[in-house]
Amino acid sequence: MNDHELRRLIRTLTAEIRILREEVEANRHKDKAAAEHRAQQPIRPLQAEVQTDSVTQQAIREHYTAENRERNSWWGRNKRWIEAGGVTSAAVLVFFNLLTFIQIKKQTPAIRTSADVARTALVQSERAWLTITISRFDLRIGSPIGIPVRILNTGKTAARRVVANIAVSIVLRNQHPDFVYDSNHSYASSEVGLLTPGTPLDGTAYLIDHPTKRQVLLTQAMLDQMNAGTGFLIVHATTTYEDMFKTQHWINFCSPATVSGNLFSIMSLSTNGSPDLIAYDDCKKRNDIDDN
Repeated sequence: MNDHELRRLIRTLTAEIRILREEVEANRHKDKAAAEHRAQQPIRPLQAEVQTDSVTQQAIREHYTAENRERNSWWGRNKRWIEAGGVTSAAVLVFFNLLTFIQIKKQTPAIRTSADVARTALVQSERAWLTITISRFDLRIGSPIGIPVRILNTGKTAARRVVANIAVSIVLRNQHPDFVYDSNHSYASSEVGLLTPGTPLDGTAYLIDHPTKRQVLLTQAMLDQMNAGTGFLIVHATTTYEDMFKTQHWINFCSPATVSGNLFSIMSLSTNGSPDLIAYDDCKKRNDIDDN
């Protein structure tokens, strides 16, 4: 077979393939049209020679009648559109829910902040608050130097695990007080498991000689020193406790005393700008509470 005959054979085969494709496409369109035509025709009973009784035949007729009635009803004609509308509505609902979620997420920090502020206000209102005060006292030459101290819960709920360390010192006006409570210093310690609101914890803090662990007796030299303003009698304390919310708290306290004859009374913490009242200034700065 030469080249001319080969090319003619290829053209013939190509033409036949094209004709076959056209016939297949025509048959496909024909089958599709027939299927659409059948879909629009009412459902009819299968034509077959089946021997049934009258009751069965009546049931078959009612079945096909009901099928045709549903297909030709308003629901049957619009079912596809209603289902499409339902899907669209669901998509719109999901979209709006997503927008709502995004908005809530944006507002969450503000909501959390408001909740924290409200909780803080509640805690501050309902928690335990301890205060330390000193009463007036008399001292005499040859008597122990003791200062009445009261710890009072002024809050609305009980304070738990209260630990109070209290000390009395005599310091020079230009000397820094030593606010330390350990084995190298003399101090009194008191512990209470529960201090209810309005219940005072009263005691007397004494000036103790650390080497001998004995109460120091007031001498005329001590009294003259305090009368001259070269020395101060101060009482200082640190107290820790826990409130009902299980938050730890602390309070530091210090107060100097002045002498009028043999009568001591608590002074206001004002140095009037005197640069040499170091003990007085340190005592004033000692007063503080926690921020919890």
